[in-house]
Amino acid sequence: MKLTRSQIIAVAWCVGTGWAAGQELPHRWQPRPATPARMAQRLEEAAGLLERRGPVPFTVLYDIGYPHTPEELSKMGAAVLLVTAVSQNENELPVKRASVVEADRSVELRPLQGVLYKDPDEKSRISRVLGRYRADALYLLPIQFRLKQADLFVEFTGSLASQKIGTFGTPISPQVAAMLSSSSNAGTLDEKFLSTFIRREYPGFFE
Repeated sequence: MKLTRSQIIAVAWCVGTGWAAGQELPHRWQPRPATPARMAQRLEEAAGLLERRGPVPFTVLYDIGYPHTPEELSKMGAAVLLVTAVSQNENELPVKRASVVEADRSVELRPLQGVLYKDPDEKSRISRVLGRYRADALYLLPIQFRLKQADLFVEFTGSLASQKIGTFGTPISPQVAAMLSSSSNAGTLDEKFLSTFIRREYPGFFE
């Protein structure tokens, strides 16, 4: 799966569930973050880069988990988007919604799972620079949005409001391109397989 992932980091230096769009995720606080070790490493790297600037109000990373094969794509018609947001302010989390904006329309992504985490070590570099409060959330990302020129936004709970965290339409890996080209259609969503996919790709959400 490492060959078919894309990870993007978005950092701002200024202050800035249900299972249906528009409803809140069933977030719960737990003693460890849900995301894999690679996200922790990327946060550590971001904290190292920004340490000289002092605390930043928020940091957001996202990761796209693609189906591995045309058969899997036919069962999903989508990828799974992981959004990891870290904030200095507990009241900014959880993220209220994620949306893809293209041309003159905005499409809210369907939320799947959500977990909240508070770093117990307030003196760690991530806590000092990026913040102690973290929200991990999964969303269903229709494949066509990843291939279009479109912007990804997240909306925080507090004063940060809506923030652009990335742009789609950029080149995809050869592995993902080959998988998409081998599929005759985008398929339809198989809820049972979606659950299996999430457990396989993001097992931390179920610990």
